[in-house]
Amino acid sequence: MIEYKVLDFNARYLSTPFVKARSAFYDMVIEGLKELPSRATICRFQVETSIGELLGTYYLKEVWTADIAARAESLVLALKAAFKTGLESAGWLDDATRTNVTTKLACMIAPGDKKLTNPNAQCALLIPHGNS
Repeated sequence: MIEYKVLDFNARYLSTPFVKARSAFYDMVIEGLKELPSRATICRFQVETSIGELLGTYYLKEVWTADIAARAESLVLALKAAFKTGLESAGWLDDATRTNVTTKLACMIAPGDKKLTNPNAQCALLIPHGNS
């Protein structure tokens, strides 16, 4: 039993016959996939789940400059303004829906927004029963 557990746990990291045997059961029978995932897909998944956060942090330190942050914030502010203009001029929205959507719009955050760095600053969304 121990040998099975060790092989089952490590099968995705072993040679092709082990990967195929594991995938034939877990991916195709349990998950219902029609074909086995490619080696590239498996590797990408492993990188994303094991070091994705670390790589993302490194990438941001190297690439996310003050200029890029300002451009991203400008883009988000322009999107919010465009959405707000559309909401104000949409005659087909009733008052309750307009209020709800305006509240949701206020929750759209920009890179420099305090809500992005402060998880306690959350918006309360007013969603009437039966609507989404």
